[in-house]
Amino acid sequence: MSQLSPDLFERRFDDLMEIGRARLRALAPDWTDHNAHDPGITLMELLAWNAEAQLYSLSRMRSDEQRAYGALLGLTQNTSQPSRGWIWPDYQDVNSPVNSFTRNMTLRRDTPIHVAELDQPIFHPTVDLHWTPGRVTRMVTRHADSRITDHTRTNAHGGKSFLPFGSQASHRDVLRIDFQCRDQGGILATQSSSLSQLRWAIGVQATPSPCNDRASHDDIPRALESSLSAFLLVNNQEYPLEVVSDDSFGMLKSGVILIDFSGVPVSPTEFTLELRPGRSHPRASRTLSIQPNVIPIIQGRQIDRELHIATGMPDWSFELNEPGIHFHGEDSFRMEILDASEVQTWTRKQSFANSGPDDRDFEFEPQTGRVTFGNGINGKVLPSQSQVMVSYGVSDGSDGNIARNRSWHVIGFPNAYGTNPEPVFGGTAAGDRKTMRRAARERARVDHALVTGSDLVAAAISLPLLDVARAWIEPLPFDAPRTGVTTLVVLQRRYGNVESNDIPETARWLRAIQRSLVTRVPLGIRLNVIAPKYVPFSMQAQLEPHAGEDPDSVLERVFGDLENRLALTTCDGAEPRKPGAGVTSGDVIAWMRNVEGVKRVVDLQLIDEDWNPLKENKVIVPRGGLPRWDRSQCNISLSRRVPGVTR
Repeated sequence: MSQLSPDLFERRFDDLMEIGRARLRALAPDWTDHNAHDPGITLMELLAWNAEAQLYSLSRMRSDEQRAYGALLGLTQNTSQPSRGWIWPDYQDVNSPVNSFTRNMTLRRDTPIHVAELDQPIFHPTVDLHWTPGRVTRMVTRHADSRITDHTRTNAHGGKSFLPFGSQASHRDVLRIDFQCRDQGGILATQSSSLSQLRWAIGVQATPSPCNDRASHDDIPRALESSLSAFLLVNNQEYPLEVVSDDSFGMLKSGVILIDFSGVPVSPTEFTLELRPGRSHPRASRTLSIQPNVIPIIQGRQIDRELHIATGMPDWSFELNEPGIHFHGEDSFRMEILDASEVQTWTRKQSFANSGPDDRDFEFEPQTGRVTFGNGINGKVLPSQSQVMVSYGVSDGSDGNIARNRSWHVIGFPNAYGTNPEPVFGGTAAGDRKTMRRAARERARVDHALVTGSDLVAAAISLPLLDVARAWIEPLPFDAPRTGVTTLVVLQRRYGNVESNDIPETARWLRAIQRSLVTRVPLGIRLNVIAPKYVPFSMQAQLEPHAGEDPDSVLERVFGDLENRLALTTCDGAEPRKPGAGVTSGDVIAWMRNVEGVKRVVDLQLIDEDWNPLKENKVIVPRGGLPRWDRSQCNISLSRRVPGVTR
């Protein structure tokens, strides 16, 4: 958006007209009159004149015009952006506060936090937090069908993922967390009574996904906004709790859930916290760990009452002493002006254009940190020797980005508090016009209308948090009527290349994808998002191994090869199955014969989900469908040839 290439305006009116006349013979061979009086030539001259004017204006665009064009794309010149992250308590360290403290505490927003071996940069909590010592004693999922799945050991050790709301994540699935507080007064002891809201933080470490896990809050579609609800269970009494914020988006990504306990009339030492997904929860959450007392942090420090003395000159201005201003909360930028022992109130304006000579207005440019006062005509002149005291927050930009697994100190606790299993990221320097230009080009390249099928496929796969592994446009039969409906087939990612019993593409997941894409589809096109048409099948086989081979090892290699070849999503070693491609017994026999240790395939029968042999020993897949192999129903055995017996 700043000065473009110097040779941009090398094409003039005559050059453009020559280019147009030269292409007439190829584009309009029946055009015979190329003289100036021809209406077509006149129209071409008008277009050439307009193009010349646009090229001229683009190469000489004012800064305010550049900002206006950037605003059309939703871009602004940002101030420095602070890095953000989460600090998890270390339950393995006996000296950690969560293991050694016995009293509740309040962590204010101005509490300094830093990496253990570094004094800088300084971080602090994003909000006032209520902190209570204790630990999770039990964590289970109560499914809609009354089944119970215990995650206590898995959650405590970490490293292995689990489904907190089950594989379907319906609104009737409930995650129950039993917590034991070591404060004798209970979780709501009087130490935190000074807070207007008793916000307790629940940290979520989600399973890493290649689908844009670090997308910013603004980039995530509104269809994915969290709908979690929380309840406190004490002595068979249920108390609803307010979920103040949830930057984990219903445990779909790593983040912190802030829960307000202010309205609870009891203060138990042992209680159960229930978390329930909403009816619109798009997909199953997959997590590595869920723990309380995780601290959401933001990098930065506050500059209080920085003093500047006015000169009394018109258009007097000054720059802030500290670079890297950023805005966080309502009091991020405050100005106090003391004149003749009186504190005056001055108003910040975007421009002095509408300010009169007696209006106490000032301008502030966040990108440069410059404050400007009026000249007596537009805005009042600040009297000489007036004391201007400015309070503002600054960040260190990218210097605040910290790698994972660092030890952290929180002021108020004598020992190390814990670590950050996820990197602390997001810190950037203040954006200039060149940064806006790069962002505008990227926005114009990516955030455009979804016109073609490839546009829809690329947009679906890049949707954050929805785990779309594959997508394609369902082909229409040659004789089918064209009704303006585009059918997009989407496939959800399979973790660990394992096919579960339940089909993961739920109606809620499909609706979330459709709501996320439909706003970018041109008028006149109707978008229909569906799941693949699955054809379930299994097999029975008898194999003969080579002499000296371990049958168990051979069988493991056979199943591993089949998983790769019949995978529905991309995996190592093979491409995923193409839509519409069936499976024949000849294919499977050839695959098995290529497995190391298999001498020959004695017998093979493909069967359907009801254990009936498939016709012609072949899996027939409809247009745009996929074969879905059920490993659990497979019966593959190995037997050695008996000497002296012919087959």
